[in-house]
Amino acid sequence: LSEVEFYEAASMTRLPSPATRITLINVSPFTIDATFDGQFAVTIKTSTFEMLENDECDYVYRTDDSAGLQFSLQVSSPVISMLIDAPATTKLTTLDTTLEFSYDRSIDVTSYASSPGYIGCANKSFVFLNENYNDIELSGFNQTFVVDGTNVRHISFSGMINVAEKTPVWLYQSATDDAPLALTGLQIDNTSSWDYELDTNYFSLFCDESSWRNGTFLIRYE
Repeated sequence: LSEVEFYEAASMTRLPSPATRITLINVSPFTIDATFDGQFAVTIKTSTFEMLENDECDYVYRTDDSAGLQFSLQVSSPVISMLIDAPATTKLTTLDTTLEFSYDRSIDVTSYASSPGYIGCANKSFVFLNENYNDIELSGFNQTFVVDGTNVRHISFSGMINVAEKTPVWLYQSATDDAPLALTGLQIDNTSSWDYELDTNYFSLFCDESSWRNGTFLIRYE
């Protein structure tokens, strides 16, 4: 959030200054498409902008010292904010949103999956629900996140799993996986932090309504 504005005195035209914090809000899932021109680093959290530098709020996406990056994120939270660290010569050339949510993803792209309404701050990891999140056809939940591609890649997973053993999130490690990995953990027991490594060209994540109505999860993959 820029604290300083610049104007050209002759015409009082507002001169653009690079925003360092951007927040988007919506009451139903949506997709962000952004493109940067120049060197920059960005951290994205499902929180309001004043919590971006608070260590109690976990990030959903982060990149350091990238150049000319374009990224697309599917968001199933009511709020998401970006903290941008970039010189004045870097420009956010596009920032577009669409009210669409895809659960078919490319394995070549760093991204994340989360429960509907996920807010990634300590002691605030609650499920935000409204009538739009109850629309399974819109949200895509109760279905499988499929992440695939042509080439085998090394995938690093990390995140927070706050769901009970009776309602796990399932990780299928290949298209023919008959024995998926059950992901469970509880914040109250300090067992919610999760990391995993996998070499594959396909994985999928499944959670049904009982999982996300009774818990929360964030799964980053890169």
